[in-house]
Amino acid sequence: MDEETYYKMSKEEQKAYKKQLRANFKHGLKVGDILYSMWGYDQTNVDYYKIMGVKGKSVIIQQIKERTIEDGFMCGKTTPIINEVLGEPLKKIPQPSINDVLHGKEPRALVNLNSYSFAELWDGQPKSSSWYA
Repeated sequence: MDEETYYKMSKEEQKAYKKQLRANFKHGLKVGDILYSMWGYDQTNVDYYKIMGVKGKSVIIQQIKERTIEDGFMCGKTTPIINEVLGEPLKKIPQPSINDVLHGKEPRALVNLNSYSFAELWDGQPKSSSWYA
C-alpha cells in the first residue's frame, strides 16, 4: 500500500490495516540487541536499551548507561555502555513502522517507550546529542 491510498482510507480502515500489519509482523529482535531512542524539545536526548529477553512477540528491554563525548558547544556524540544497566526491565511488544510500509520499505521494529518516544535497533554509530543550560 502506498501513502496516498492509506491517507484516503477512513480512520476505521486505517486502524484495521495497522492491526493486520501488527498481527503478521515478526520483529526479528534478539537478546543482546541494542535499541536507541532520540527525543527532546530544544535539545536532543539519546537513551539506549538492551534486549534482555524475547518471548513470542514481546521483548524484555532494560535501559543502559551511555557515554557522551563533547564535540562542540553543548553537543556531542553518544554511545551505549553495553553492560551497565539502569532501572528495571520493561516488557514491550515491538510494532512495525507504518511509515516504512507506506514508503515500500521493510518495516523497522519500533518499541513504544512512552507518549513522546520510541526505540529502534541501533546501527552501531554514535548518535548526536545536545543540551542547554
